[in-house]
Amino acid sequence: MKSTLSRRLFLCLAAVSPALIADVGLAAVRNRLVINLNIHRRQVIADRRTIRISEGEEVSINWTTDEALELHLHGYNIHVVATPEHPASMSFKAHTVGRFPIAAHIFKHPILTHLEIFPR
Repeated sequence: MKSTLSRRLFLCLAAVSPALIADVGLAAVRNRLVINLNIHRRQVIADRRTIRISEGEEVSINWTTDEALELHLHGYNIHVVATPEHPASMSFKAHTVGRFPIAAHIFKHPILTHLEIFPR
């Protein structure tokens, strides 16, 4: 509940201040939640280690990286390949509630972040 309220407050503030969106990499575009993440030195550069969204949301997670890798969103079985020259995007509808790791299996510690989907 707190996460949903915080995100709604953020999106309201973001409508007033577009610069706020650029700072945290989160935006709502045409009813789609867009999350921009950067992988640098095998770590996700972000303020939060967990992505929290609500069931039923349309989501795009856009990835940039400093090395070539395959990313895997467990639970949704989405695989994308990202390179420094070719960013990747994972687009889906959040239809399953739960906590799902996003991994780069070539790394010694493959879990980069988690996606938590809460019921509406």
